[in-house]
Amino acid sequence: MSSSNITSPPTDSTQWSTVSLPVAQFIEQAIQEASDELRAVSLDIHSHPELGWEEHHAHDVLTKFMEKKNFQVERHAYGMDTAWKAIYEVGQGGRTIGFNSEMDALMGIGHACGHNLIAISGCAAAIGVAAALKKYNIAGKIVLLGTPAEEGGGGKTELLALGAYKGMDACLM
Repeated sequence: MSSSNITSPPTDSTQWSTVSLPVAQFIEQAIQEASDELRAVSLDIHSHPELGWEEHHAHDVLTKFMEKKNFQVERHAYGMDTAWKAIYEVGQGGRTIGFNSEMDALMGIGHACGHNLIAISGCAAAIGVAAALKKYNIAGKIVLLGTPAEEGGGGKTELLALGAYKGMDACLM
């Protein structure tokens, strides 16, 4: 189906398979509006590189940022000091879409793998989709997971074992 055939946004969660061009453009606009703040968060994390399981600064910066964006934030999620979860929900039912935000750096070289960028990419995607859920009154939930220790620490594996991904229809990074 070409985008020229899509003329109206979905009105309920059963229509997610045909997300319209206006919804996609609105998501892009919401992310663009947060661009300067996202860049500042990225640079802050980049200037404070932390190894896996020690991402305390990144944890605090990212959780404060997501609270500012009206997400319900759980710090130290799943009993892990630097894991966190941010949730935004509209209505009841609908799909649950997850995103990951990696935060750790590499020993001796900092954020060479760009986890400061992966962290804000997850935030950006969550913010954009949440804005669309709200604007178009689409029932659904966004779950953003702050995923520690990805450089050899198996943070996502630990989160998976602890049930962090249960109930998600999809999780993206």
